[in-house]
Amino acid sequence: LYYFLGMVNAYFLRINIVITIDASFRHTKLSRLRPVECVQHQLTNNSKKLSDSPFRWTENQRTQIVNAFFYGHCISQLPSGILVHRFGSKLMLGIGMVINTILGFLTPITASYGFIYLFILRFIQGIVIGPVIPSSYTILANWTPPNERSRRVAAINCGAQIGMAITMSISKYIASNEMIGGWATMFYISNGFNTLWLISLYELVYEDPVSHPTLKKRCKINILSSVWGTEIPRHNVKIPWKEIFYSPPAWGITLAALANRYGYEILLTEIPIYINDVLDFSYKKHAFFAAMPFCFMAIFAMMFSFLLDELITHKKISIATARKIGNTIGQIGPAIALCFVGYASCDPFLTLAILSIGLGVNGAIYSGYVANHIDISPNYVCILVAMTTFIATGIGFIAPVLASYALYGEITFKTWGEIFFLAIGQYIICNLCYMVFVEGKRQPWD
Repeated sequence: LYYFLGMVNAYFLRINIVITIDASFRHTKLSRLRPVECVQHQLTNNSKKLSDSPFRWTENQRTQIVNAFFYGHCISQLPSGILVHRFGSKLMLGIGMVINTILGFLTPITASYGFIYLFILRFIQGIVIGPVIPSSYTILANWTPPNERSRRVAAINCGAQIGMAITMSISKYIASNEMIGGWATMFYISNGFNTLWLISLYELVYEDPVSHPTLKKRCKINILSSVWGTEIPRHNVKIPWKEIFYSPPAWGITLAALANRYGYEILLTEIPIYINDVLDFSYKKHAFFAAMPFCFMAIFAMMFSFLLDELITHKKISIATARKIGNTIGQIGPAIALCFVGYASCDPFLTLAILSIGLGVNGAIYSGYVANHIDISPNYVCILVAMTTFIATGIGFIAPVLASYALYGEITFKTWGEIFFLAIGQYIICNLCYMVFVEGKRQPWD
């Protein structure tokens, strides 16, 4: 529960600027991105008056400010995994979130000094928040038996979806409401919540059952035996880099993560642009509908994870089979949804409904490759998840770059279809590779 709230806060801080940035920057509506098929129906909407702003930044600068966080987050993953393995997840998570919160409070005043200062701040935020994911998985590996991993991994990661749903629901409204302080208010609210979360971190969270001061000895033994069996967990030992690098199951997870990251970037960044600027759908006026896909994903992820865990507990399926089922549904489902986006034509509500289904079904991946990190290497899960996140995040940068390259000249539904079908191809190919390499047991090098 505590790490679920932590993930809510982390994504609240991460996505906040993506939503509020439109209200803080002076720019023109991207009517250029609308397919020619829709222009005939929206001529009356092409000249909307946007609120004035003290920031005269270009569209490219706006994009760079958003991407700065991901640049820092990408390069910090492997160092973060190593530091978590060496010093523990609780310490590294605390340090990262403290610095990130301080920088969050400074975001509005930093923006007033200019583009480059805000870019640097966001880049540093991406770096210091790097330990969040490796720390989360290390805690899960220490506390969670194999037949409960799907639901607990899903529960923590659903915090990301809830965080985005909250942000999508209220950020645009608060950011455009000068009566309550405008766009800067969102940063004070989100970092205020994060401060409360940090205060209770060292009182409520423990690295593993052994370090818990009030847990009875018998309870500690039961948890340790269910998680590790007769083996003793190994911490602060030499990392088997060569074995991890040459491990087929590790690369299967990496390929699945790569496809999911690219597709998720399309669903998270390009589809909202498509809906907001192409179909002229107002997130402020329809905040509930904007948050709906993320709520669907959280609900589906939890329901599906409980189902697979129960099947594993009653020995109906193996862990490897459960991971294959979860990953296939979680990646083929969004691929099918992206196929149908073009058929929604100029209807934003139908497009959003298709997106909700696709993103909702994507929640099954938490019971697929995401939980599989812990299955194959609970001792080095922080290293493994850092490696896959580093590679996947790097590939994720390609999504907006390719989209920007494609969206030149005359824009049609065919143009947007090319962007979507590239994601579809990656989903299918990488999932097939994952199906070949997947393992449900700890690897010899762990």
